[in-house]
Amino acid sequence: MFKRLLMVLGLVLPIWARAEDFAAPPGWRVPNIKDYSHDWAEIKSRLPTPYKLAGDFNGDKIQDQIWILFKAGQKHSDKDWGLFARISRPDGNYDVQKLESYKNWVEAQTMALESAEPGVYKTACGEGYWKCAKGEPKSVKLQGEGFFLVAIDKASTLYYWDAKRKKFNKVAESD
Repeated sequence: MFKRLLMVLGLVLPIWARAEDFAAPPGWRVPNIKDYSHDWAEIKSRLPTPYKLAGDFNGDKIQDQIWILFKAGQKHSDKDWGLFARISRPDGNYDVQKLESYKNWVEAQTMALESAEPGVYKTACGEGYWKCAKGEPKSVKLQGEGFFLVAIDKASTLYYWDAKRKKFNKVAESD
């Protein structure tokens, strides 16, 4: 009986886990176990999926997702990656926004996604790391959830939803 239950769970749980996932846009692929190298391998125990984050980022009370995806078909795709948002809609479908695309910059496995709770965040220029450029805020007040794209143990960029533009804004948060 116990073995049968484990077998059923072994078949059902992977399907259930994938139900939250989405098909990567054409030309892109979702990270897999072979991609766990660099910092991802080191932080796996405390952050099992550093390439995926869920939250209500646009404030509509429906779960959205943020993904780090690799360029498909590349022999060495570590440095050819992008940042994507899956924004859910009330009809059960979703829209995908490409937020960033990187080629030959840094390995994706040195980056991670982390939640940003509502509150006030000082930006890097607000902290005095450099002089704020025209229009660059010294701080950002999040009314809802946001997220950080974190260079692990280094700098981070804060992304937050702009309801008027229906897109994400970003600011350098720390250095």
